[in-house]
Amino acid sequence: MLVPLLVLAPALLLLGSAIAGRGLESDLPATGDYAALELYTRLAAQGRQLLGPYSRFGFHHPGPAYFYASVPLYVLSGDRFAGILLTAALVNAAGIVLLLWRVGREGGAAALVAAALVVALFVSWRGPSWLFSAWNPNVAVMPFGLALVSLAAVAAGRDGALPVAALAGSFAVQTHLGCLPATVAAGLAALVLLVPRARSAAGLPPRPALRRGWLILTALVLAVLWAPPLVEQLRPDGGNLGHIVSFVARRGEGHPAGEALATAGAAIAGWLFRARDSSARAVLVLVVVALASAHGAARHARQPFAAALSLVTFAGVAAAVLSAARATGPLLPYLFRWMAMLAVATAAALAAGVAPLVAARARAPRRPRLLATIGVVTLALVSGRNLALARATSEAPPAAPEDSEAAARLSDAIASALAGTSPRPLVEVGPHVDRDLVLGVLLGLDKKGRPFAVQPFGPFRLGGRWRPDGAEDARLVLGEEDAALAATPGVRLLGREAGLFAYLVPRGAAGRRP
Repeated sequence: MLVPLLVLAPALLLLGSAIAGRGLESDLPATGDYAALELYTRLAAQGRQLLGPYSRFGFHHPGPAYFYASVPLYVLSGDRFAGILLTAALVNAAGIVLLLWRVGREGGAAALVAAALVVALFVSWRGPSWLFSAWNPNVAVMPFGLALVSLAAVAAGRDGALPVAALAGSFAVQTHLGCLPATVAAGLAALVLLVPRARSAAGLPPRPALRRGWLILTALVLAVLWAPPLVEQLRPDGGNLGHIVSFVARRGEGHPAGEALATAGAAIAGWLFRARDSSARAVLVLVVVALASAHGAARHARQPFAAALSLVTFAGVAAAVLSAARATGPLLPYLFRWMAMLAVATAAALAAGVAPLVAARARAPRRPRLLATIGVVTLALVSGRNLALARATSEAPPAAPEDSEAAARLSDAIASALAGTSPRPLVEVGPHVDRDLVLGVLLGLDKKGRPFAVQPFGPFRLGGRWRPDGAEDARLVLGEEDAALAATPGVRLLGREAGLFAYLVPRGAAGRRP
């Protein structure tokens, strides 16, 4: 059972030291989404981050678990973005290993090989460097898969998997709100399967009593992870969870059933066949048929994990389709990347249910071994390709993005101009500026130890030490060129980069606000 893990490990771990080493060489600030992630991680290092990653819809994702998980490696790396990249890689590696370990323990070698093969194909499809992506929609993928198989194990009678399900599911939901419907659906399915009548109808054996120790540990995990967003919700200036509920409850235009089915089919398993539109809908039908077959085979072979996994995964698939139908705005692929874990669970459930039947009916005892060997060899080939892609990625010459260099130059100019003048200005961001560059400038200023406060702008709410308190002695306006503001007595132009101008407006100056 350990062979697939040993085969997959080199391709999953990649050449992390080389990739991280390149990141450690640069002191340039990140920009855009990555700058926002690093700013929030810096607040988490002080225990003051209560929000999750920002969303383009004006709220933040449910919680800050990702930021607090990033703090140890971020601090050890010298407060550099490479620490967050390494955290993403660690989350992915741990998620994959624990997912495969759970599948192998509960479903057997066939399920382990099937799940490992689909995971390896997913990594090959996205590119091995995807495992080091710090972008929160990518970081949530593997924890969602781990939560899915852990919930199935709980439904099958393994109460020891409950704390892992709570931890992985909460992490995935807090990091990317898109995981919420499927995680809740899978959790409810697992909960229903704990009811004796439902277990009997599903072909599951009577469950043992849930041990109090695991229940207490699960409650502690949930309390620790959900305390920050609940505290933020109750603050006078908070209410992020309420904003999420209002957004979800708001009835938008939605998407037609055909479009939602095609999107879900492509995200769940269409990437395996490069399926689009009608072919993606056919793939979704194939996934449902595979889950039905897995459940039927599991009932016949008396395999509780395969039976539970097929039902829990089916609930996740139904929620995935509903998520696509109710999504606001364009159905962008990155929003639904987490759905690929439903294909991993489907493959594991089918293999776990069918393998005992194949073994029982095989005329020659070597036939099951032959099938397992073919699976392991295929896995080795895919993993070898991943390793080759990873090597090519690590050997590519690093290039500093122009926006990072621009952010570094402008933050240097602002910090030098503010030295000895304004102890803590209030940053105000204009409406028509490059927010990615603005975030890089703010990150650069903070890394230089330059105190400032920030008014909320766009979807960004930078709290903690950047929260305005009314004691700011000047305004730092980051916006487009403003001749009228520049002509105001006392106003100074501190610098400009890539169309972004920085004006220092002293207290009492008559300059207009952006």
